[in-house]
Order: sequence, then structure tokens, then C-alpha cells
Amino acid sequence: MEGQSLLGGGKSSITNHQEESGNMKFFQNADAWSKIKDLKDTSSQYMKPVISEMRKHGEKAMKQMKEDIEATPLNSWRQIGMACLAEFLGVLFFVYIGSMSVGTGSATAIALAHGLTITALIMTIGQLSGGHFNPSITLGVMVAGQLKVGIALVYCFVQLFGGLVGAGLVQASLTNRSFAEDPNEEDAKVDINGGAPQLDPRVTTPGGGFFIEVVLTLVVVMSVLMTAIESRGRNKAAPVIIGTTIAVCIMAGLFFFDSSFSTGGCMNTARAFGPAVAVSSSNPDIWTYHWIYWLGPITGGLLAGILYRLLKRSGWSAPIEKRSIELEEKNADDELGLDHSGYQTIPDRGGLMKTGSKDVMEDSSIFEIDETPKKPAK
Repeated sequence: MEGQSLLGGGKSSITNHQEESGNMKFFQNADAWSKIKDLKDTSSQYMKPVISEMRKHGEKAMKQMKEDIEATPLNSWRQIGMACLAEFLGVLFFVYIGSMSVGTGSATAIALAHGLTITALIMTIGQLSGGHFNPSITLGVMVAGQLKVGIALVYCFVQLFGGLVGAGLVQASLTNRSFAEDPNEEDAKVDINGGAPQLDPRVTTPGGGFFIEVVLTLVVVMSVLMTAIESRGRNKAAPVIIGTTIAVCIMAGLFFFDSSFSTGGCMNTARAFGPAVAVSSSNPDIWTYHWIYWLGPITGGLLAGILYRLLKRSGWSAPIEKRSIELEEKNADDELGLDHSGYQTIPDRGGLMKTGSKDVMEDSSIFEIDETPKKPAK
């Protein structure tokens, strides 16, 4: 019995030792799980702003990719066709309205008719093609590196064709007396000369007319590059700015004195070519200085494209683009609930930590675990 008691006592002692050992392991495991939980909570707390920042940049990258795809024009024959149709119709309407406005005999009315028409065309069908409606603008955009050479040449062709059709419609809309000068008519004010601009040597020389067209076209094409192209369509006022620039330049090119003007402020080869062809049968002299309306605008457009490239190479960027990007980033922060200052309070550390910065990733102290053994909960 005593042996059994001793044996039984031994078993009981062994059993108690095993229980104590098991309890210690349990408490050790519980302590480990507690540390893991604390690590998880700490990591979650400090990684949340990092994940939010990564999400913001990921969404921004996807948005930029989508914009780049949508902003990549003419990537299919269907898009090319729609763009060419838009350019054709735009020049047709522009030439028709501009030529008809010549009959007013008012420099202000003529300038406003051209400027407002361009503004309306850019805001409507201009979305299909970029709203050039002018070979000089097309060449300027091409030299600026924003349009392929092949597409630019196709644009120029359809623009010239649109000018021809527009001038034909003007001729069909008016009587011969109103459309073209009648040699037997003493009153020269009754016709619009087909709506075609024609240099008057009494006002300026051919060289002076060429210089006028170069400078005015340079101003117009630069307004397009700086407002529409540089801002990537973000500048909603671009159509108004471009239309106003055209109107002002036409006023500068018009010099009404004894019913004469310098060059008319054409700045558009398609605008001059179509009406010149339509009226040439009645006024063969229209071709005498017509070369000015080819070389002048083309030279001005090419110079504008070169100047734009030089500005971009120097590291310059339009303020509107910077402000638009900053606004987009602010809106993205609002959607993600981030502080615009870029800082977020970390309660456990009692300070400020810049979210998304290297400090979050490199500061290992925020991931350190307290190795001090914790007392088991009772």
C-alpha cells in the first residue's frame, strides 16, 4: 500500500509537473499571440497611410493611362475619317461665314464674325479633330511634335478642299454683282470680291504684307499651342482665347482707308485659297499677291512650332498645367480622406509623420515589439 501510495504520489507529482509545464506553454503561446496581435495592430496602423498613398498613386497612374489613350488621336481609320470630316466642315463653315461677313464693310463686324465662328467650331466639332481649321495651325502643331507628319498633310488637304467648297457656297448664295466685282459697275462697294483677301499696294508693299501675315499667324498659332496643346485640353477657356486672338489679329490686319486694307489679316491659307479660286474668273488680279497668303501663314505657323519646342526644351511648362495637376492631386486626397498637408497624426508616437514618405518604410522603430514578458491575465 505504501508502495502504491508512493507510486501514486509519484504519478501525481509527474502529472502536476506536466500540467504546470502545459500552463507555462499556454501562457507563453498566449504572450506570443498577444505580441503578434500587437504587431498586426501596429503594422496596420502605420501601414494604412502608406497603403492609401500607394492607392492614390495607383489610381492616378491608371487615370493618366486612360487619358493618354483617349488623348492619342487618330489610332484607327475611323478616327482619321471623323477627324478629317470635322476639319473639312469646320473650314467650310468658317470660310462661308467669314466671306459673307465681308459684305458688312465693318472691320469690327468682320473680325468678330471670324473669331466667334472659330470659338463655336472648336467647342463643337473641334473635339473630333483638335479644332485646327487652319493649315498654319496644323503645321505648327506638327512641328511642335504633337501631330504626325502624314496626318498633318491629310489635314491640310481637307482644309484646302473645305475652303473651296465654302467659297463655292458663298458664290451660290449671292448674285454675281454682290459676289464679284463687275467691270462695268462704278460702285466698287457693292461686291465682296468673293470674300478673298487681297493686298492693296497703296497700303503696304508685298514684303510688308508678307511680314504682317507672318507675325499675325505666329501670334495665333502660339495662342493655340499655349492654351489648347500645352494644357492638354484642361484649359476650358482655350476656345474663347483662340477666337479672341483671331479677332484681334484680323482687326490689326484690316486697315480700312478709302475701302482698302493691308492684307486683311488672313492668317489662314485655306481661308484665302478657296475664295480666290471662286472669284478668279471675275478678278484675275487676285493671283498677283496671292503668294503672300501661302508663304506668310505657313512661315508663321512653322516659327510658332519651333518656338514652342524651344520653350519646352528649356523646361518651361504652362502654369495652367501645374495648377490642374495640383487640383487633381487635391481631389484625389479628398476622395481617399488624406490630409492635404501631407501629414497625419500618429497617436502612439505623439508626433507627426509624413505619410507615403520613406520615413514610414525606413523607420523600423515603429515595427519594434516590446520583448518584456507580460504577466498572464488572471
